[in-house]
Amino acid sequence: MAMRKWKFMSFYINFENFTDTRQHRLEAFDINQHLQPHAAQIWAPLDGRIINAGVILDL
Repeated sequence: MAMRKWKFMSFYINFENFTDTRQHRLEAFDINQHLQPHAAQIWAPLDGRIINAGVILDL
């Protein structure tokens, strides 16, 4: 996360999973087993890159 602050406003940006590692690319698992409930072990991100940014106004 990075933030730049000015007198009346701030700008921030955040990156998550910037290497785009996903568990389903490394290991196959099925979460649609209705007859045999099984909790898959989550050890890596399930979604790809996440980038968000915003502006904070100091009024």
